[in-house]
Order: sequence, then structure tokens, then C-alpha cells
Amino acid sequence: ESDESTTTKTYFIKFEAAWPRHASSDSDSDSDSDSDSESEIDYILLAVEKKNNRIYKSIEKGKNGTTTTYTITSFEVDLPLDDDLFLFNKKEYKDYYINNID
Repeated sequence: ESDESTTTKTYFIKFEAAWPRHASSDSDSDSDSDSDSESEIDYILLAVEKKNNRIYKSIEKGKNGTTTTYTITSFEVDLPLDDDLFLFNKKEYKDYYINNID
């Protein structure tokens, strides 16, 4: 019996911490950067199986040195989904700006 993690050919995709700034009413232009300086994330690595191009692990590196890993243990495709699974109720988010793209 072989360990799947040792036999799976993997490549990693690195996402640097260049998250969009949060929208604010005041024009805070102390920085020329488009990144969110308050983000606790330094970068994210996505582990992708080379055989079928599926993401099976996400590794988040924090600016404070922490590492958080999410591992996908099962993956199913083409599952039937109920129409009401993704219903969004605007009334539950009164204090948020909702951008409708319909």
C-alpha cells in the first residue's frame, strides 16, 4: 500500500498577498500599493495534482509565521444541486454594499 502523498506528482501555484483594498468613504492614499496592508496573509500556495489538474491542498502562510493547511480529502464532480442551495437574502445583510451583476 503506497502513501498517495508520496506518489502524487504535484505543482504549486503561489499567490502573493496583493489583496484588493477594502472600499472606504475617505480617500486614504498614504500608500501607492493596491494591496490590503491589514491582511494577515503573506501568501497562499495551491497544491495541484499534475495528473488531473485538481487542487488538493491550500497552504496559507501568515505574516506572523503561522501556516494553515486545508486538504481536500474527497472530490466529486457533476453532483445534482437543489435550486435553492445558493439563495441570497439581501435583508440579512443590511449593512453591506451588494453589487448585483444580474
